[in-house]
Amino acid sequence: MWTTAALLLTLPACAAAGAPPNVVVFYADDLGFGDPGFAGHPSNLTPNLDALRATGTRLSSWYSACPVCTGSRAALMTGRIYSRIGLPGVLGPTSQTGLPLRETTLADQFKKAGYATGMIGKWHLGQRAAYLPAARGFDASRRRAGLGETTPVWTDSCGVGLRAAPSFPTPESFLR
Repeated sequence: MWTTAALLLTLPACAAAGAPPNVVVFYADDLGFGDPGFAGHPSNLTPNLDALRATGTRLSSWYSACPVCTGSRAALMTGRIYSRIGLPGVLGPTSQTGLPLRETTLADQFKKAGYATGMIGKWHLGQRAAYLPAARGFDASRRRAGLGETTPVWTDSCGVGLRAAPSFPTPESFLR
């Protein structure tokens, strides 16, 4: 059903009454509109997504700015079409570049609004330290190795390799 998925978690820094809402963005490659259980698929069981859908807001109109990962993720993170950012369709593991440092990211904006931010999954916006999630506005991240990297390595926020897939952080992990 999903070949890869990226997850952007943002949680308010304080849980006081009247605090801004929690925001969770699931960004999945190759996910069809009717693939999750809540969308009516007869055999794909997605109880956790179904529960989130039942209590949250589902935004169902989305047009990807690019048919491949780097461009579509860059557009989501910046609000700009990938060709105007100057990125190719895909940044591979030997790329020396990434999402241009002049670009403000969605994570940067959430942090300015008082949110803690995290990214879990496929990044594909640059493999060098200056382009990794920690340098692009994310307080925490767990990134899977990208295209062309032969070992499925997870890395922490600093790009340090982990031997096994991480245990995913709880929402409390993102509270400041």
